[in-house]
Amino acid sequence: MHRRQKNNRREPPVLRPEPWLVYSHGKQKQSQTFYSLSERSCQVRNIPKTRNRTVWAHCQGWLALVDVDHNHCSLFNPVTMEEVHLPRFPFTAKSIDHCALSSPPTGANNCLLMCIEYCQRRKQSSFHFCKPGDKDWTTQLVEPQQGQCWCEVYPHLHRFRNTVSFNGEFYVVSICCKGLFKVQLAIDQLGTNNVSMELLDMKLRGQRSHFVRSTMMSSSFMVQASPTELMTVKLYYGDNRDTDCSYKVRRVEGFQTGVKRLDLYKANFLEEKWERVETLPEDTAIFLGSRSDNGVSYKIPRRQDLVVGGGGVRGNTVYFTPPTNDGYLYAYDVGDRSISVSLPCSKANRPDYSEPHWIIPLGCSSSTDDPQPEFDISPDEIGSEQIILSTGNDDSSTDHDGRHWSYDIPSELLSDVQSRLFGADRCFFRLACKTWNSIFSSVVSTSSNVRFARNHSFPILVHKGLDGEVVSLFNPITSVTSILSLEASSLRGAVIRCSKHGWLLMSQGLGGDQHRLFFFNPFTEDRINLPMLSYDLEGITFSSSPTSFDCLVICYTALWQQVVISFIYRGEHQWTQYEVMSDSSNFMSPFSNPIYHKGLLYFMGKNADLCIHDFEQKTTITIELPNRSCTSVQRSYLLECNGKLLSVLMGHMGKVLEVYALDQEAITWKELDNLEDNMLFVSAASALSATNSGEKISGLGNKVFLDRFKDKDGVFYSLATRKFHTFWSGYNNDDWCNTKEYINCAWIEPSFKTHTKDELQW
Repeated sequence: MHRRQKNNRREPPVLRPEPWLVYSHGKQKQSQTFYSLSERSCQVRNIPKTRNRTVWAHCQGWLALVDVDHNHCSLFNPVTMEEVHLPRFPFTAKSIDHCALSSPPTGANNCLLMCIEYCQRRKQSSFHFCKPGDKDWTTQLVEPQQGQCWCEVYPHLHRFRNTVSFNGEFYVVSICCKGLFKVQLAIDQLGTNNVSMELLDMKLRGQRSHFVRSTMMSSSFMVQASPTELMTVKLYYGDNRDTDCSYKVRRVEGFQTGVKRLDLYKANFLEEKWERVETLPEDTAIFLGSRSDNGVSYKIPRRQDLVVGGGGVRGNTVYFTPPTNDGYLYAYDVGDRSISVSLPCSKANRPDYSEPHWIIPLGCSSSTDDPQPEFDISPDEIGSEQIILSTGNDDSSTDHDGRHWSYDIPSELLSDVQSRLFGADRCFFRLACKTWNSIFSSVVSTSSNVRFARNHSFPILVHKGLDGEVVSLFNPITSVTSILSLEASSLRGAVIRCSKHGWLLMSQGLGGDQHRLFFFNPFTEDRINLPMLSYDLEGITFSSSPTSFDCLVICYTALWQQVVISFIYRGEHQWTQYEVMSDSSNFMSPFSNPIYHKGLLYFMGKNADLCIHDFEQKTTITIELPNRSCTSVQRSYLLECNGKLLSVLMGHMGKVLEVYALDQEAITWKELDNLEDNMLFVSAASALSATNSGEKISGLGNKVFLDRFKDKDGVFYSLATRKFHTFWSGYNNDDWCNTKEYINCAWIEPSFKTHTKDELQW
């Protein structure tokens, strides 16, 4: 029995034709952990043929395995255990930049493997081709050609990236000119292999979203999304201004601050251009690996995404693993612009685990051919309170007419009662009977949240997705989300930049670097337009309500060593700008906006140092934060609380969270261990505070509310327990793993005050 189990570990698990995430680990990478995304389970194997080998490319279940130490390459199918050996590399395997496999080495397929080698000494790239049965590799050195300015002016950047095989042909992108090349291997009449490169006039340069700063770092992936579609996925994160670190270190540290945006583009070969794609098909998901050429798309079979317990592959979603190799798996929901994070394997963040790669096996029995189980729930209800509460009381209690006792209670009365409950009381309310539970979901009418906002002074999280006419309002106290339908469709494409005094400060891109800034109140739909702004925004804030006579809007951008600060007062029609020659890294906020506090501009620098800018003196001073436990600050926030300036520092995945108060007389920070009745609400666009002293709701103070969710319940951090919790879904964790955050959201203090037309004119 023991020998049989040992032999089974030397073979791959039974892999269904669905996405699997594979980690290599142990001595000489002898072990492999297969993670099933649909079942959310891991299986460990020890397959000899994959020992000490790296996956460089894959296609329809076949892997291109490279032994870097012995310059050996082979094609391997982890399902059938077939292996096709290729000739030894005529070059050093460590110099390989990218690989791509055209098709599986089966049948009459013209399988071809392409490797791109970059010689650091010669500053040149070479293309190498090989197909099963060849005795030698075909090599083509890329030489500069006349008329190709990208080769003549930038010979040291004669390098390529984003390799992909699309319908049997290879496409690569030049690092320098961002141009798309089609690479082909043709055989002439004499049987000689010839390599041709065709430069297509297709560039992504100039198509950057207005929300993306020019200093952000990015990673691009080309993926064959369907038999007829070639797509590019671009992730934006971090910052690229720290010249003291290598590019790899900046990339890792930048990614840990969080992905700021994801853009999708589709190749239009007829018009030779990239077209922006707003959404993916509901039955399509894209999977990206740590390498830029390790991407694959997947069409979800019917109802496979309905897996009880919250698992399964979600459509219209991009899954990716970070270059940090921290073991976490991220999922970007293209529809609602949210990012979920999970840890597939509890040991995946150990140093001996290699960068994972995706495989979608073919040729094995498909479970999708079997009759699919029918569920009485919708995909939105998976993992939500609808399933959790399905064990509530039954409906056996009926009156003499056969009607359930709860049918005669008006729904308006039930809605009013529920809006006044939160936490355990709300849970017990919904457990009373199935009828009450079926009437109310986590998404309710707007009147419930509006009624609560009028009665309490707590901030509400506003989230705007892709649709410009729909805004969601989340109440962190009742864990209720309501949908607010707006009459004004002019919010399409708008991004929330800041939130204070009951107003959202938003921006819309007008092409190039032109931005339209405006204030918007989602509760009254009032809008105040600001004059045009002609450059990227790094951070922005305003001093008071935009309807007040002394409202001041301040923003800044940092371009390498040049910092430009702009401001405008209410009643003015033009921005006032001036340049500050300083170390721009001081102006680089890791996550949040600056604060205009008592006549000075405060903002957090890269290392959580506090920068104070004086408008009158045009000077900036920096205050260091000594003796902090959070040695690597990934996110920082500034906010005002009871007239004091507070800062919230977070480490990677929130494993460390600290709160500090500024002593403005001594200009020093003091760590706070207890917020008492105060509550903090933090997000990238806004950071607010509130007090529970007069609300008569116990258990709310001493907490930091985040813009993160566990299922549909809000996540907060308790300074008493030093852990992340939810009010009633039972979440209790040392970090924010298995949660999601929205990209375009902000906390807002609800305001229902009406204004005249003159007040709505800037």
